[in-house]
Amino acid sequence: MSIFTILEKLPKAVDLASLALRVSQGDQEAAEKLRADGLYDLLDVALRPGAGAAGRRVLDGVQEMLGVETEPTDPRNPPWSGFIKRLLAQKSGGHIFLGMMGTGKTYLAVKLAYQWSLKNHYLPEWVGLYPEDVPDFGNKVHIDTLIHRMGCLNEYLKSEGVHDPEEDSYFMGQAG
Repeated sequence: MSIFTILEKLPKAVDLASLALRVSQGDQEAAEKLRADGLYDLLDVALRPGAGAAGRRVLDGVQEMLGVETEPTDPRNPPWSGFIKRLLAQKSGGHIFLGMMGTGKTYLAVKLAYQWSLKNHYLPEWVGLYPEDVPDFGNKVHIDTLIHRMGCLNEYLKSEGVHDPEEDSYFMGQAG
C-alpha cells in the first residue's frame, strides 16, 4: 500500500476511531451515526474510497427488490420484517440462514418454526448438536434421521429431474 493511499484513507479512519471512542463513552448520537454509516465508512477505509457508496447502493437495491422498508417507524418492526412476513406466508420450502456467529440465525429459525407450528398445527423437529440450542417445543430427531430424509428427497428429485450433461463433467472433476 502506498503512502498516498494511506494518506487518502487516514481522515475517514480517524473519524471512525473517534466515533468508536465516543460510543464507548456512551454517546448515543455517535452510536446512531456509526450504526447508520459505519459499515460503509469501514468499506472505504478497508477496501478503497467509494466502496462504501457501492455497498450502500447494493444493499438499497436488495432491500428494494425484496420490498423491505428501510426506515421502520416501529422499533418492533425491523427493516427485514417484510422478508419475515413472506417467509411465514409460505406453506413449504427450505431456507438457509447464513451469517457470523451470534447474529441471530438460530433465534430467527426458532421463531419462524414456532410461528409455522401455530399456523399449521404441527410440531417442528430439531436436529441440534448442542443441547442448549434445542428449543423446548417440538421433537428432537437424530442427525441420521435428517440424513436419511435428505437422501430420500434427493432420490425423488433425481427421478423427477431432467438430466443435465454439464453435471457429468462437474461431478467427474470432483472425483479426481
